[in-house]
Amino acid sequence: MILYIHCDDNPITYNKKNYLLRAAKRLGLDYIKDYKDKGDEEAEYVLNVEPCGPTTGTKWTALWHIDVLLDNGRCPGSYPGMDKVYVSTDQGKYPQENTDVLFQACDPELHKRDESIEQEFDFVICGSNGGGIWNKRELAFNLLKESDFTYKDYGKDHKPEIYVQNINHAKVQFIRTGESDEGKGACAQRFFECLAIGPVLTNYTDDIPLLGLVEDVDLLTYKDEPDMVKQMDKLINDKELRDTIAANGRRKALLYHSYESRLVAILNDINDFI
Repeated sequence: MILYIHCDDNPITYNKKNYLLRAAKRLGLDYIKDYKDKGDEEAEYVLNVEPCGPTTGTKWTALWHIDVLLDNGRCPGSYPGMDKVYVSTDQGKYPQENTDVLFQACDPELHKRDESIEQEFDFVICGSNGGGIWNKRELAFNLLKESDFTYKDYGKDHKPEIYVQNINHAKVQFIRTGESDEGKGACAQRFFECLAIGPVLTNYTDDIPLLGLVEDVDLLTYKDEPDMVKQMDKLINDKELRDTIAANGRRKALLYHSYESRLVAILNDINDFI
């Protein structure tokens, strides 16, 4: 069996295809391949990963829909032709019985604490900020700034290694998820990447209870702005607490939320289907 992973390449950062291929290499699974390297041979097993124009395998075809809450274009229309549909959050509406939640993940080799980098800021900004689904993220960052927490804004569009270096400068991995027009938020890729570095402070979403994480042990969450400031202040003023939660969060990230785990789950589904 050869499983081909089909996904549009990103000129700057890694996509899920890249992360799954990296995981396959670490696991020694040489039958997991990039669809673009297929050549003229027939593709029997295909995992389509958003963003892409879905293609089909002759024996098994799946789709991993990432930006579910944005209700974006072609993915939902492709559901009926799939043997399996994976969605990155439990917070959407999924009409098909063959739809399962497959959260995004971390790359243990890439996403980790770099002890050589000084944690010189309370938090950092490194990614999309403001406008559309990111409005509440911008408001959260502004409130933290006004509360005199130290920070640095690195902007966005960094290569993966630089992104990890940048966020390693933070004492706290602060995350404010994006939010759909219906007010729903989901644990995105950044959440799991930061969990492997820690300590994570994030706004509560309904995905949190599904992740096998214990609040105040593996991460801290908040439900409103005053609570956000209070939780940040608690972490900043207690290094021992920060270190403990960071260690616990990484342990859970490696146990449950690596791309190796996601790839094994996909392969198990294929084996059940055959």
